[in-house]
Amino acid sequence: MVKYLPRLVEKRVRRFLEMGKSVVVVGPRQAGKTTLLKHLSEVYGAPYFSLDDPETLEMIRNVKTFKNFVEGPLFFLDEAQRDEEIGRKLKYLHDLENLRFVVSGSGSFDVRVKVSGELVGRAFRVELLPLSFGEFLLWKDERLYNLYSECREQVWSYIKEGENIDCGNLPLKSRWEEYVTFGGYPEVVISNSAQEKWETLSQILFSFVDRDALSAFGVKRRSLLLDTLRLIAKSVGSLFSKSSTASALGTTYHTIDHYIEILLSSFIIFEARQPLTSFSDIRKRPKLYFYDLGLRNLLSTDKRPFSLRDDKGKITENYVARRIREEEGSVTFYRKKNTEIDFFVENTAIEVKLTPKPTKAVIRAVEEGLVERALIVGGEEVSRVRGIPVIPPWML
Repeated sequence: MVKYLPRLVEKRVRRFLEMGKSVVVVGPRQAGKTTLLKHLSEVYGAPYFSLDDPETLEMIRNVKTFKNFVEGPLFFLDEAQRDEEIGRKLKYLHDLENLRFVVSGSGSFDVRVKVSGELVGRAFRVELLPLSFGEFLLWKDERLYNLYSECREQVWSYIKEGENIDCGNLPLKSRWEEYVTFGGYPEVVISNSAQEKWETLSQILFSFVDRDALSAFGVKRRSLLLDTLRLIAKSVGSLFSKSSTASALGTTYHTIDHYIEILLSSFIIFEARQPLTSFSDIRKRPKLYFYDLGLRNLLSTDKRPFSLRDDKGKITENYVARRIREEEGSVTFYRKKNTEIDFFVENTAIEVKLTPKPTKAVIRAVEEGLVERALIVGGEEVSRVRGIPVIPPWML
């Protein structure tokens, strides 16, 4: 039997079940949804079904008799996007049969099936993404994970409350460089060689393109979607223009807009936006980042280790954006006239710098009261520059 490796989201799912709620698990392909559901079905002694199985798909066609196969108050259902009426059926099972469930689906799940809308007030929505750096450490070295967790709490207490960062340097550099090179897809993490990791990432990419984008979303130009992804990969951290991208790729604004919506809803990329101060701000250009840096690096066509790369700054900024997305649920940056802040969390400016030196814009933002405090993420040691804490990226 394959050893189950823990996911931090499991605690949330179990807490919701103990509250008597159902759970909808969404996320990209091959992020570990099936493994999680099978594990929880064993923990709770409840049946596991997958709509990849034709027999299960046939069983649930008649939702009124499906309850006979459950034999208890709880069941687990994987690949739920296979049935486009699954949201209505789950609502029936919840309301009239008093059944609870944990269901999962690939990135196209919520868009095509709209199951979350059907289950408002009945089920909590949980995201299962490629491994975070914390989960990566937990799988690799629990001692390092514990050190990281203690320090991470201090860093985020500073970001949120201004409390001191007392932890010293942590021996995480080599692990972090492995993580930001190959990313956090579970099968990639447990692969042994670099060649095997890149081959697995290629399979994940083309599985998304062929099964989600082409099949579920009806994308007709496979090569254009891949070119769009490659362009996003190379421009990580820059303001993204749909019209410029369309012009560069010889297509229409509408097509690029459609592709971006697919990539966002499929958990391939996420966006950072400026704070809304007026209705016109809605049209301001976002920045785009990848949930998984291994996938981003594959698309950039540069497979060198982090230490040899020319795009260290982009990778580090993408990593910081992903960490903020994990903690906050959204990512914000600030750019007006002579003031530019990489990231903005509550009252803290977060600046990403390979050379840990605060920019004039960040110093001015603190001095003028735009933010209460600042944090520099970069370098390899904990320090302070002009009173601003500096931490290596692997401590965020």
